[in-house]
Amino acid sequence: GPYFLAAAALMHFAKVNDDVHWTSKTMATVRSDLRKMARVCRSPTLDLGKCVVFALELNERWECEEIFSLINSKCMNLFDNHCTHADYVGIVAYTVDGDHTLELSPKMGNQDHQRTVLDLATKSASERISSALPYAMQVVLDSSASQEMDTYILLFTDGYSWDPEPYMSIKWQLTRMNKDNESNVHMIIFGLDVEPEHIEEIRSMCSVSKGSFFVDLTMENIDETFSSLSSIF
Repeated sequence: GPYFLAAAALMHFAKVNDDVHWTSKTMATVRSDLRKMARVCRSPTLDLGKCVVFALELNERWECEEIFSLINSKCMNLFDNHCTHADYVGIVAYTVDGDHTLELSPKMGNQDHQRTVLDLATKSASERISSALPYAMQVVLDSSASQEMDTYILLFTDGYSWDPEPYMSIKWQLTRMNKDNESNVHMIIFGLDVEPEHIEEIRSMCSVSKGSFFVDLTMENIDETFSSLSSIF
């Protein structure tokens, strides 16, 4: 209806017009008010901006596999073409080349650094157990933006670093947050040949929101998977 069109136009104008200098507090208030009105009007989902956290916990055995290089190119495409300047981006990866972590911050003004770190984070894996999800969760909790916009944690895992007790605690915490807050945190997990002992727990993590899902990522479905993800973004 007219409300949805006007609200969508307002958010688009604020994102693409460099002459608009709204404070972060003003943007947060606008997003909150529009979200509340959209619920009352039962409008289609509005693009009110998003937070995206790229989290990788893959064993170094994947570095020689073709799918590993594709993950890099697909993540870079998501960042370049499907994260707007108004979106917030964070990165968590512990690799043989060092730790590549960034707190959530706007793409605008931080794009070059974010892009460099994301490229490094998706080009090298870890030779040791390196659980990325707990820190990714902390990145979300430390950012006020995640309370104003929907957040997507994109976790790439083979189960090698999966730690059941803290991960199930994160699941409970996300479920509670999504129940109590206006914005939601969505868990999107890309599993690579996940160890059988962890597969059910990993799948269950994706019950925290309607926008959460698990994908058994393979060479056969990686193009389709990221195409679908791009349409969500």
